[in-house]
Amino acid sequence: MSTREAPVEPRERFLHLGDTALNVVEWPGDGPPLVMVHGWGVSWQVWLSVAPLLAKQFRVIAFDLRGHGRSGRVLDDHQRITWAEDTVRLMEKLTPDGAAVVGHSLGGWVSLTLPSLAPGLATKIVSEDPYTGPNSLVGERARGDVSRRFRPDPDFVAAATSIEPIAALVTEQNPHYAPDIVDRLATMQFRMDPALIRGRGTRDEPERSQDEAFAKIDCPVLLMHGNPDKGGIMDVAEAERVASVIPEVKVVHWPHTGHNLHVARNFDFAKAVRRFLQAE
Repeated sequence: MSTREAPVEPRERFLHLGDTALNVVEWPGDGPPLVMVHGWGVSWQVWLSVAPLLAKQFRVIAFDLRGHGRSGRVLDDHQRITWAEDTVRLMEKLTPDGAAVVGHSLGGWVSLTLPSLAPGLATKIVSEDPYTGPNSLVGERARGDVSRRFRPDPDFVAAATSIEPIAALVTEQNPHYAPDIVDRLATMQFRMDPALIRGRGTRDEPERSQDEAFAKIDCPVLLMHGNPDKGGIMDVAEAERVASVIPEVKVVHWPHTGHNLHVARNFDFAKAVRRFLQAE
């Protein structure tokens, strides 16, 4: 009989916030809480390569942002800040005494914005290749990242009654994609609110002063970024500029990875997060 530990299975449930419900998943554990925030167009499953590793030391909580996965759809007045406000409300319910936060891409922006909305709620922040405003390379550096090269037609997605037609379209447009990538992209796009694919909450609102929010960060930050030539959305100059605004920050650059550092080097990513969060 094998002595290997069975993988810890997460528990999935809905958390009602009043005007919406968020799909939340939690890995059981006795360690300090760690909230993980995914990026645009995906869902909590993007953390599956690292969350079980971190669940050995932390009580890991992930969730689907509004309009993504199984969470509620966006409202007519949705703006980017709504995602940060939802995250604050989720943390006030699940981690009222504060928690570390790991955010990727859009989730990285959410993590860096949290302290300006709720001081003291984030105890430490890991922001992975985050969106940071007009200097971000979103939409400009998609060539190295397959998950950002596929942009489906919102009407086609809205009319689909199953994942199969979306998967067929992905395969037709990208015949070199492996079956698991096709399935992942099709599943996430099928579950995404078509209103977001049309651009609601990303292009409709006036650009906010990101730096004003970043200057209010009241906890240590680990800012991680990859290589724009491999699909990253934060170059060295932008990382240095953002770091100059944040009161307490450490910058880590992985030049051989693109936008998804936690996927390309999941064990190294988990180790870097663990080391930063556990440091005194």
